[in-house]
Amino acid sequence: MRKTLACIASLTLSSSIGSAQHDIAILHGRVVDPETGLDAIRSIGITKDRITAVTTETIEADRLIDATGLIVSPGFIDAAADGFTVEGSLYKVTDGVTTQLGMESGPLHVQEMIRELVATGVYTNVGAATGHWAAREAAGVIERDRAATEDEISTMNQLIVEEIKSGALGIGFGIQYTPGASHDELAAMFDTAAHWGVPCHVHVRWLGSREPTSGLRGLEECLSLAVASGADLEIMHINSMLHTDISRALRLIDGAARSGLRVAANAYPYTAGSTMLESSVFDPGWQERMNCSYEDIQLFSGQRLDESSFLHHRNDEIPTPIIIHFIDRSVVDAAVRNPRCSVGSDGGIRNGRGHPRGAGSFAKFLREYVVDGPLTWLEGLEKITLAPARKLEHVSSDLAERGRLQVGAIADLTLIDPTRIDSRASFESPAVFSEGISHVIVNGAVTVSDNVVQDEVTAGRGILSDHSRHSQDGFLPFERRLAEAWDEYDQPGLAIVTFDSSGIQHETYLGFADHRRGTLLGPASRMQIGSVTKVLTAHLLQQHADAGLLSWGEAVGGLIPELRGEGGANPLTLEDLAAMRTGYPRTTSLWWDGTMGRCELVRELAATQDPSPSRDVFSYQNVGYAALGLAVERLAGVPWEHQIRSLFFGGDHLPLAFDLEESGPNSARPHSGRGSEKRVIPHRVLTSVGPAGSVVTTPRGIAKVMQRMSFGNENLDALVEQARARVVVQAPSEFNLDLWFPDVEELTYGLGLFRVLRHGDEAYNHAGGIDGMSADFWLLPNHGTGFVVLSNSGWNTSFFVRAVSLELLDELTRVDTGNWFEHYLNL
Repeated sequence: MRKTLACIASLTLSSSIGSAQHDIAILHGRVVDPETGLDAIRSIGITKDRITAVTTETIEADRLIDATGLIVSPGFIDAAADGFTVEGSLYKVTDGVTTQLGMESGPLHVQEMIRELVATGVYTNVGAATGHWAAREAAGVIERDRAATEDEISTMNQLIVEEIKSGALGIGFGIQYTPGASHDELAAMFDTAAHWGVPCHVHVRWLGSREPTSGLRGLEECLSLAVASGADLEIMHINSMLHTDISRALRLIDGAARSGLRVAANAYPYTAGSTMLESSVFDPGWQERMNCSYEDIQLFSGQRLDESSFLHHRNDEIPTPIIIHFIDRSVVDAAVRNPRCSVGSDGGIRNGRGHPRGAGSFAKFLREYVVDGPLTWLEGLEKITLAPARKLEHVSSDLAERGRLQVGAIADLTLIDPTRIDSRASFESPAVFSEGISHVIVNGAVTVSDNVVQDEVTAGRGILSDHSRHSQDGFLPFERRLAEAWDEYDQPGLAIVTFDSSGIQHETYLGFADHRRGTLLGPASRMQIGSVTKVLTAHLLQQHADAGLLSWGEAVGGLIPELRGEGGANPLTLEDLAAMRTGYPRTTSLWWDGTMGRCELVRELAATQDPSPSRDVFSYQNVGYAALGLAVERLAGVPWEHQIRSLFFGGDHLPLAFDLEESGPNSARPHSGRGSEKRVIPHRVLTSVGPAGSVVTTPRGIAKVMQRMSFGNENLDALVEQARARVVVQAPSEFNLDLWFPDVEELTYGLGLFRVLRHGDEAYNHAGGIDGMSADFWLLPNHGTGFVVLSNSGWNTSFFVRAVSLELLDELTRVDTGNWFEHYLNL
């Protein structure tokens, strides 16, 4: 009766691709997916805007594309784009780009710009950071050499926060173009980025190699800002900024990354840059800084300058875009080949003019560095697909579904002819389509077909940060109460994420800091969350039960011979373990104090305590799930961790890691705006205690899993019934129900979830703690919503998490039952 989970997964995959009718089928191409390492001949099915098959089997579709001899890649992502116009997107898509992101010097009103582009009809997806430069001018700092006042910095911050909340993907800095920007001004912006969990993309302060104003010193400034704030950092077009110091710069970035800083860079595959002649790049001393002369400067018309024409154009008050030839080829090679460096264009085409990088960066890169160069197709394509997506997917979950070529991913695809791929754009004629881009599919729509742009197909969408989905204003009353309680009771770290069936709706992060680095933790921060493993294990067992692999009434002796008491008239069953009706008094100490594996834990338990169940009394203990973790491994022949990853995390591309050996501590310490030292239970390191130690993920990731488990099931109560693990709670004396579940008319338990009837409203709850982290999850099916609350206050020493949950329950269900902060925290 039993089959392995791998077999079940295989059968499921086969049935999903067998004779299904797709909208588009791409047949017999060499499919390259950098995330999974796939590099093989496959056929691909696309239905609407999703990839619905990647297979060796024959598939049917309304439209067939013969990809024999072609490379089939995820669509290219240009995270250093410029030229956000319909015309600009035309030259991007013919270079294989399906998503262009302006991350260096974005505007204010990012969402407005994107909406206008999409409404007009754009060939690629578009997104952008908001710009420090734009915020500076909006705050009244027009003079580029002037330092901003404290009031102006505050205004800048307010403008940037509003932009992040409305959808900006980060903060872009062109520090060289605002030389008056003080360290305090930049530090304030980096702190804002860290707090909101968005990256800083930076054109460093100085270009060139002359000390003490070298690009290397500019890089060191940015690294110090990132270390102090905890913000992610991307160095833009490092090949032009660091020039002859490129090797030292790449070593700095590599060392910072190995030390835990999220820092990387990008580069374009050209030996010439482009900027405005009036910019501070050409302030006195530019020849020495960049080791070049007037003749190296070229107008878009093609004319090379001399001293006279340079002075004329710089001083005539007419903006003059130029190209400057000053980068050694060895510098470009070093940057582009570096593993921490992705490839972006830093350009766009406007009115038929510009740097050729705006039309040909990606074809040129593939020709010179993959077809004729040292990189494999997997390595090269990763730099222009997966790498830029991963750098931003924690900000926009939309990007977690792009840059991959897998079932379930958004259908952004580029088909490449490796024999023809090349850029045809030149410095004299930049507006020329690339060669060898056979087909480009954007959101499931064929935009380039047989090397021809389909003019009427403008399927591009806006790429906004997940913050744009949050209904912040709807939580103002709750936020005010939370802020007051936070200050009054001096609580440590707290994360709150609410969600509905459409996604994340609201997030709050207070006080979390990494005590090793002294930096704030926010939406992107991974935290070790042990309690949720119980719910995941129970639902994993239900999956096996639904597949006919087990019966809830099955005695555990066959799967867990380490346990005694499996025989007799009243054997211990899987139902008993899942219902936690086993009554083991020693389990709490074993869970918290042990670092043993699952087998050792179960043997220790069996040696010291009779495991025969006590079915009349609910005794909430953890060790039952250690035994269940062992049981499901033996049942499926697949590690618990792999099963959980596959069933609950894999399909959503969540930022998840199972770290069973070394887990980074999270604790709250004072930071900017906070006063005294917080009361903290330190995070600990455990190795595989319980089903799998702890899940290391983001609060947002756990919310997505809970969303998937709740709204993917029509009736959670039916799941509890199916498991036959439902039991009316008769609490032992040490478990004070009135304390944990006030105002509750009915309380039952099963599958790792309490089912609660509160004020006539149904809710599901799971709460617990491990490693100094406490967690509380609530699902409200009647309201189509739910939320996650996480803290490092320690489950047994603070009621603050429960107070937050009940306050939020009242807010979401429109029930006013009083001040839960005061009720709990005065105990």
